[in-house]
Amino acid sequence: MNPPSPALCTYCGAALDALEIHFGDVCFGETCIKRRAEKDWGAVRDRAAENDGVSDPETYPATPIPAQQRKIEPLPAERVALFRTHLETTIAAAFVLESEGAEFHEAEPESSWYPPALSEWLGAICASCEGYCCEAGGDTAFLSTDTIRRIMRREPGISAESIAARYLERLPAESYAGACVFQGPTGCTLPREDRANICNVYLCKGLKTAKWNWEEKGVRRAFLGRMSMNGLESYSFLAMDDEARRDEARKDEAPPGGAE
Repeated sequence: MNPPSPALCTYCGAALDALEIHFGDVCFGETCIKRRAEKDWGAVRDRAAENDGVSDPETYPATPIPAQQRKIEPLPAERVALFRTHLETTIAAAFVLESEGAEFHEAEPESSWYPPALSEWLGAICASCEGYCCEAGGDTAFLSTDTIRRIMRREPGISAESIAARYLERLPAESYAGACVFQGPTGCTLPREDRANICNVYLCKGLKTAKWNWEEKGVRRAFLGRMSMNGLESYSFLAMDDEARRDEARKDEAPPGGAE
């Protein structure tokens, strides 16, 4: 018996994931979401703008992102133990590979980061989602031998014990249930230079949309719709263009109570 054919995007033909299928026959890709937004999201955005007093909603491209559904809980000892086992095994393997001069794949994060202004923009959107994609880090945090070898090359002579202590000390007291062990209430507790490269460069479809709008159209605004299988969970209007910064500056300069 042949497996069922994957559901495909009406516009581009890409395979749809479960969340996209739940909401129709269009993917959340850069150009497709724009076309879907014109048809389906305009009214949602306009109603939200009316509620929030946003006078120019058409300048905020619709940018669906996943909604974080997991709850914060104390990081269980069992998960700490699983991570410790993975960490120590990975470190030991990394030292062997480094001694053998094995092929190496991970560059320093700075070489693969985006320009500062774009990174700030993407980071603000990523934070708004609260790390839905980070859930996949689980009890390994995506750490690989290449991640450890990157640290070894950056800090010659560092010991396996020091590397292990660095990671274990960064484990938060609380994290999202079942998600990455380093996914704490205020975000990742690891500094960027100690994260796996995927954590620094991965873009979900919503981030790809925002990046495309920034680079191709110069648009530094977004209507962020946080989506779950239940529908639109929440939304926000995000702006980081010059006009928005001037507005914020005027707010900061305004006297208390609106007095002149």
